[in-house]
Amino acid sequence: MGFEALIARWGYLAVAGGAFLEGETVVIAAGALANRGLLWMPFAVLAAFVGSLANDQLWFFLGRRFGRAFIAARPKLAARTARVEAFMSRWGALYVVAFRFLYGLRTVTPVLLGASGYGVKRFLLLNATGAALWALSYVLIGWGVGRGAQALFTGKSMWAQGAALVAALIGVVAIVVWRRRRTARANAARESAAVE
Repeated sequence: MGFEALIARWGYLAVAGGAFLEGETVVIAAGALANRGLLWMPFAVLAAFVGSLANDQLWFFLGRRFGRAFIAARPKLAARTARVEAFMSRWGALYVVAFRFLYGLRTVTPVLLGASGYGVKRFLLLNATGAALWALSYVLIGWGVGRGAQALFTGKSMWAQGAALVAALIGVVAIVVWRRRRTARANAARESAAVE
């Protein structure tokens, strides 16, 4: 079932569920669908906010309940704890607001904060602020992509066609850079494990 069919059947619940389970791709798609009139943008933002907030609160409480043993039992999370701790010591509350924008740290950060005894109310406030900014940002990106694609395919605006082409090129470059970095990290981890 395609995302449009999912939206037609489940609407904003699909956006919230997608933001909870997957993240950016679903929210960007929701923004593009809002541009087409299939969703109302404020409710798309609200649904993405609720899904994102619920996800991070769940991970926070898992960390709070099960502690560092929960992280240690999950090598992917454990491998990222040093980065989170470095960011936390340098940026503090600003990092708690922004962690969801940093690739690979969205899950481990709330778990680690929960395990470290970070204040529940403080995390909720900072997490809600970050979730609101995240939801609005990605829905707006989707809206812009949808707007550019609509103009590109209807031939109404040369500026929009150029903007859509530039956005597509930036997206391709970002994916290539991301994959190269991921491969380099995986190779470095394998080499490190082989040395030990």
